[in-house]
Amino acid sequence: MMANTVEDPNQDPNLYSEIYVSSCTPFTSVEENLDEKRYKIYPNPFSEEIFVENLLGDEYFIIYDFFGRNISVGKCSGTINMPEAKSGIYYLTILNNSNQTTYKLIKR
Repeated sequence: MMANTVEDPNQDPNLYSEIYVSSCTPFTSVEENLDEKRYKIYPNPFSEEIFVENLLGDEYFIIYDFFGRNISVGKCSGTINMPEAKSGIYYLTILNNSNQTTYKLIKR
């Protein structure tokens, strides 16, 4: 076997006996490898307000509760107020012309 190759563990003559391996980098987290997760959302957990940074100006938001019910919709201006929402898990989806990104939020 040559360097940077892996042998076929089944030893099947009808399959390739070696596979070339150029590099292998394990993922440590799904979010840190997605370029579209560019927004900064804080604080999380939150009390009444959620702040959104790195907006381009054409974004809208939708907030869903844990059961998928639509709680709030609006234009993203940097601050989202949710003083009347009960404690629990919520999902914030930010939409623009080219994509959408969803974040899990926890209200205290």
